[in-house]
Amino acid sequence: MGILMDVREYLGLCAVALLLPTGAMGQELPSPGERVRVWGPVPTMDLMVNEKRVSELSAIRGDTLVFEMPKSGTRVAVAQNRIRRLDVRRPRSPSKGAWLGTAAGFGIGVVAGLVLANARCDDSSCDFTVTMLSGGTGAGIGAIVGHAYPGNRWETVELKR
Repeated sequence: MGILMDVREYLGLCAVALLLPTGAMGQELPSPGERVRVWGPVPTMDLMVNEKRVSELSAIRGDTLVFEMPKSGTRVAVAQNRIRRLDVRRPRSPSKGAWLGTAAGFGIGVVAGLVLANARCDDSSCDFTVTMLSGGTGAGIGAIVGHAYPGNRWETVELKR
């Protein structure tokens, strides 16, 4: 009976864990100096509902975020509970960059292969071979470039409410 009760408790805890919001887990507030995207309504930043503005986070003071406005250079303090959504620009992992580079490189290679095959080949087996070789070459080059220069992405950060 004791083991059966342990299994029930374990399954219950697993069910509770599945219900927890996972989108914000492990995400932390941006650091001063990071590029952020602020979603309105934020009257102090002249942002209406569903408008957004890219800015730089200058400081964090308790539950208040201080942004430096891009054009004027003025600093605006906004309470976290007044911001509808905050996104931060963070670097993408090299492996994710490689996957994206592979997909883009393959697509570009296939298109280039189709153009080249149309200009040079007379039969369908040549068309297919040239197209696939170009696609494979593009995918390889794309993977290398994507790994070396993975780029950035916008990541939504949960704020204190």
